[in-house]
Amino acid sequence: MRSRRFAGSGPSSSARTASRVVTIKTGGIPETLPQAFPGRDQIVAGLQHAALLPWTATLNDVGTVAAFVASDQARTIAAADVNISAGAIVD
Repeated sequence: MRSRRFAGSGPSSSARTASRVVTIKTGGIPETLPQAFPGRDQIVAGLQHAALLPWTATLNDVGTVAAFVASDQARTIAAADVNISAGAIVD
């Protein structure tokens, strides 16, 4: 995350740095499981069944959301969980 420096009102005032903490919840990403992983098909089926949408999060989704929350466009998002679980995790 980017730190932002805030200047004080005078030469003797100290500057402070603001940091933002944002977590991303996925509910599981099927494409990260190796094809030969024991029980993979059952795990993927469980992830798909838990999702309220007809898909689950992908690595591309995580990257896109991470880039957004790290950007200046999301500068007011702090101390937050971003839920991209396709409804599998209800906040």
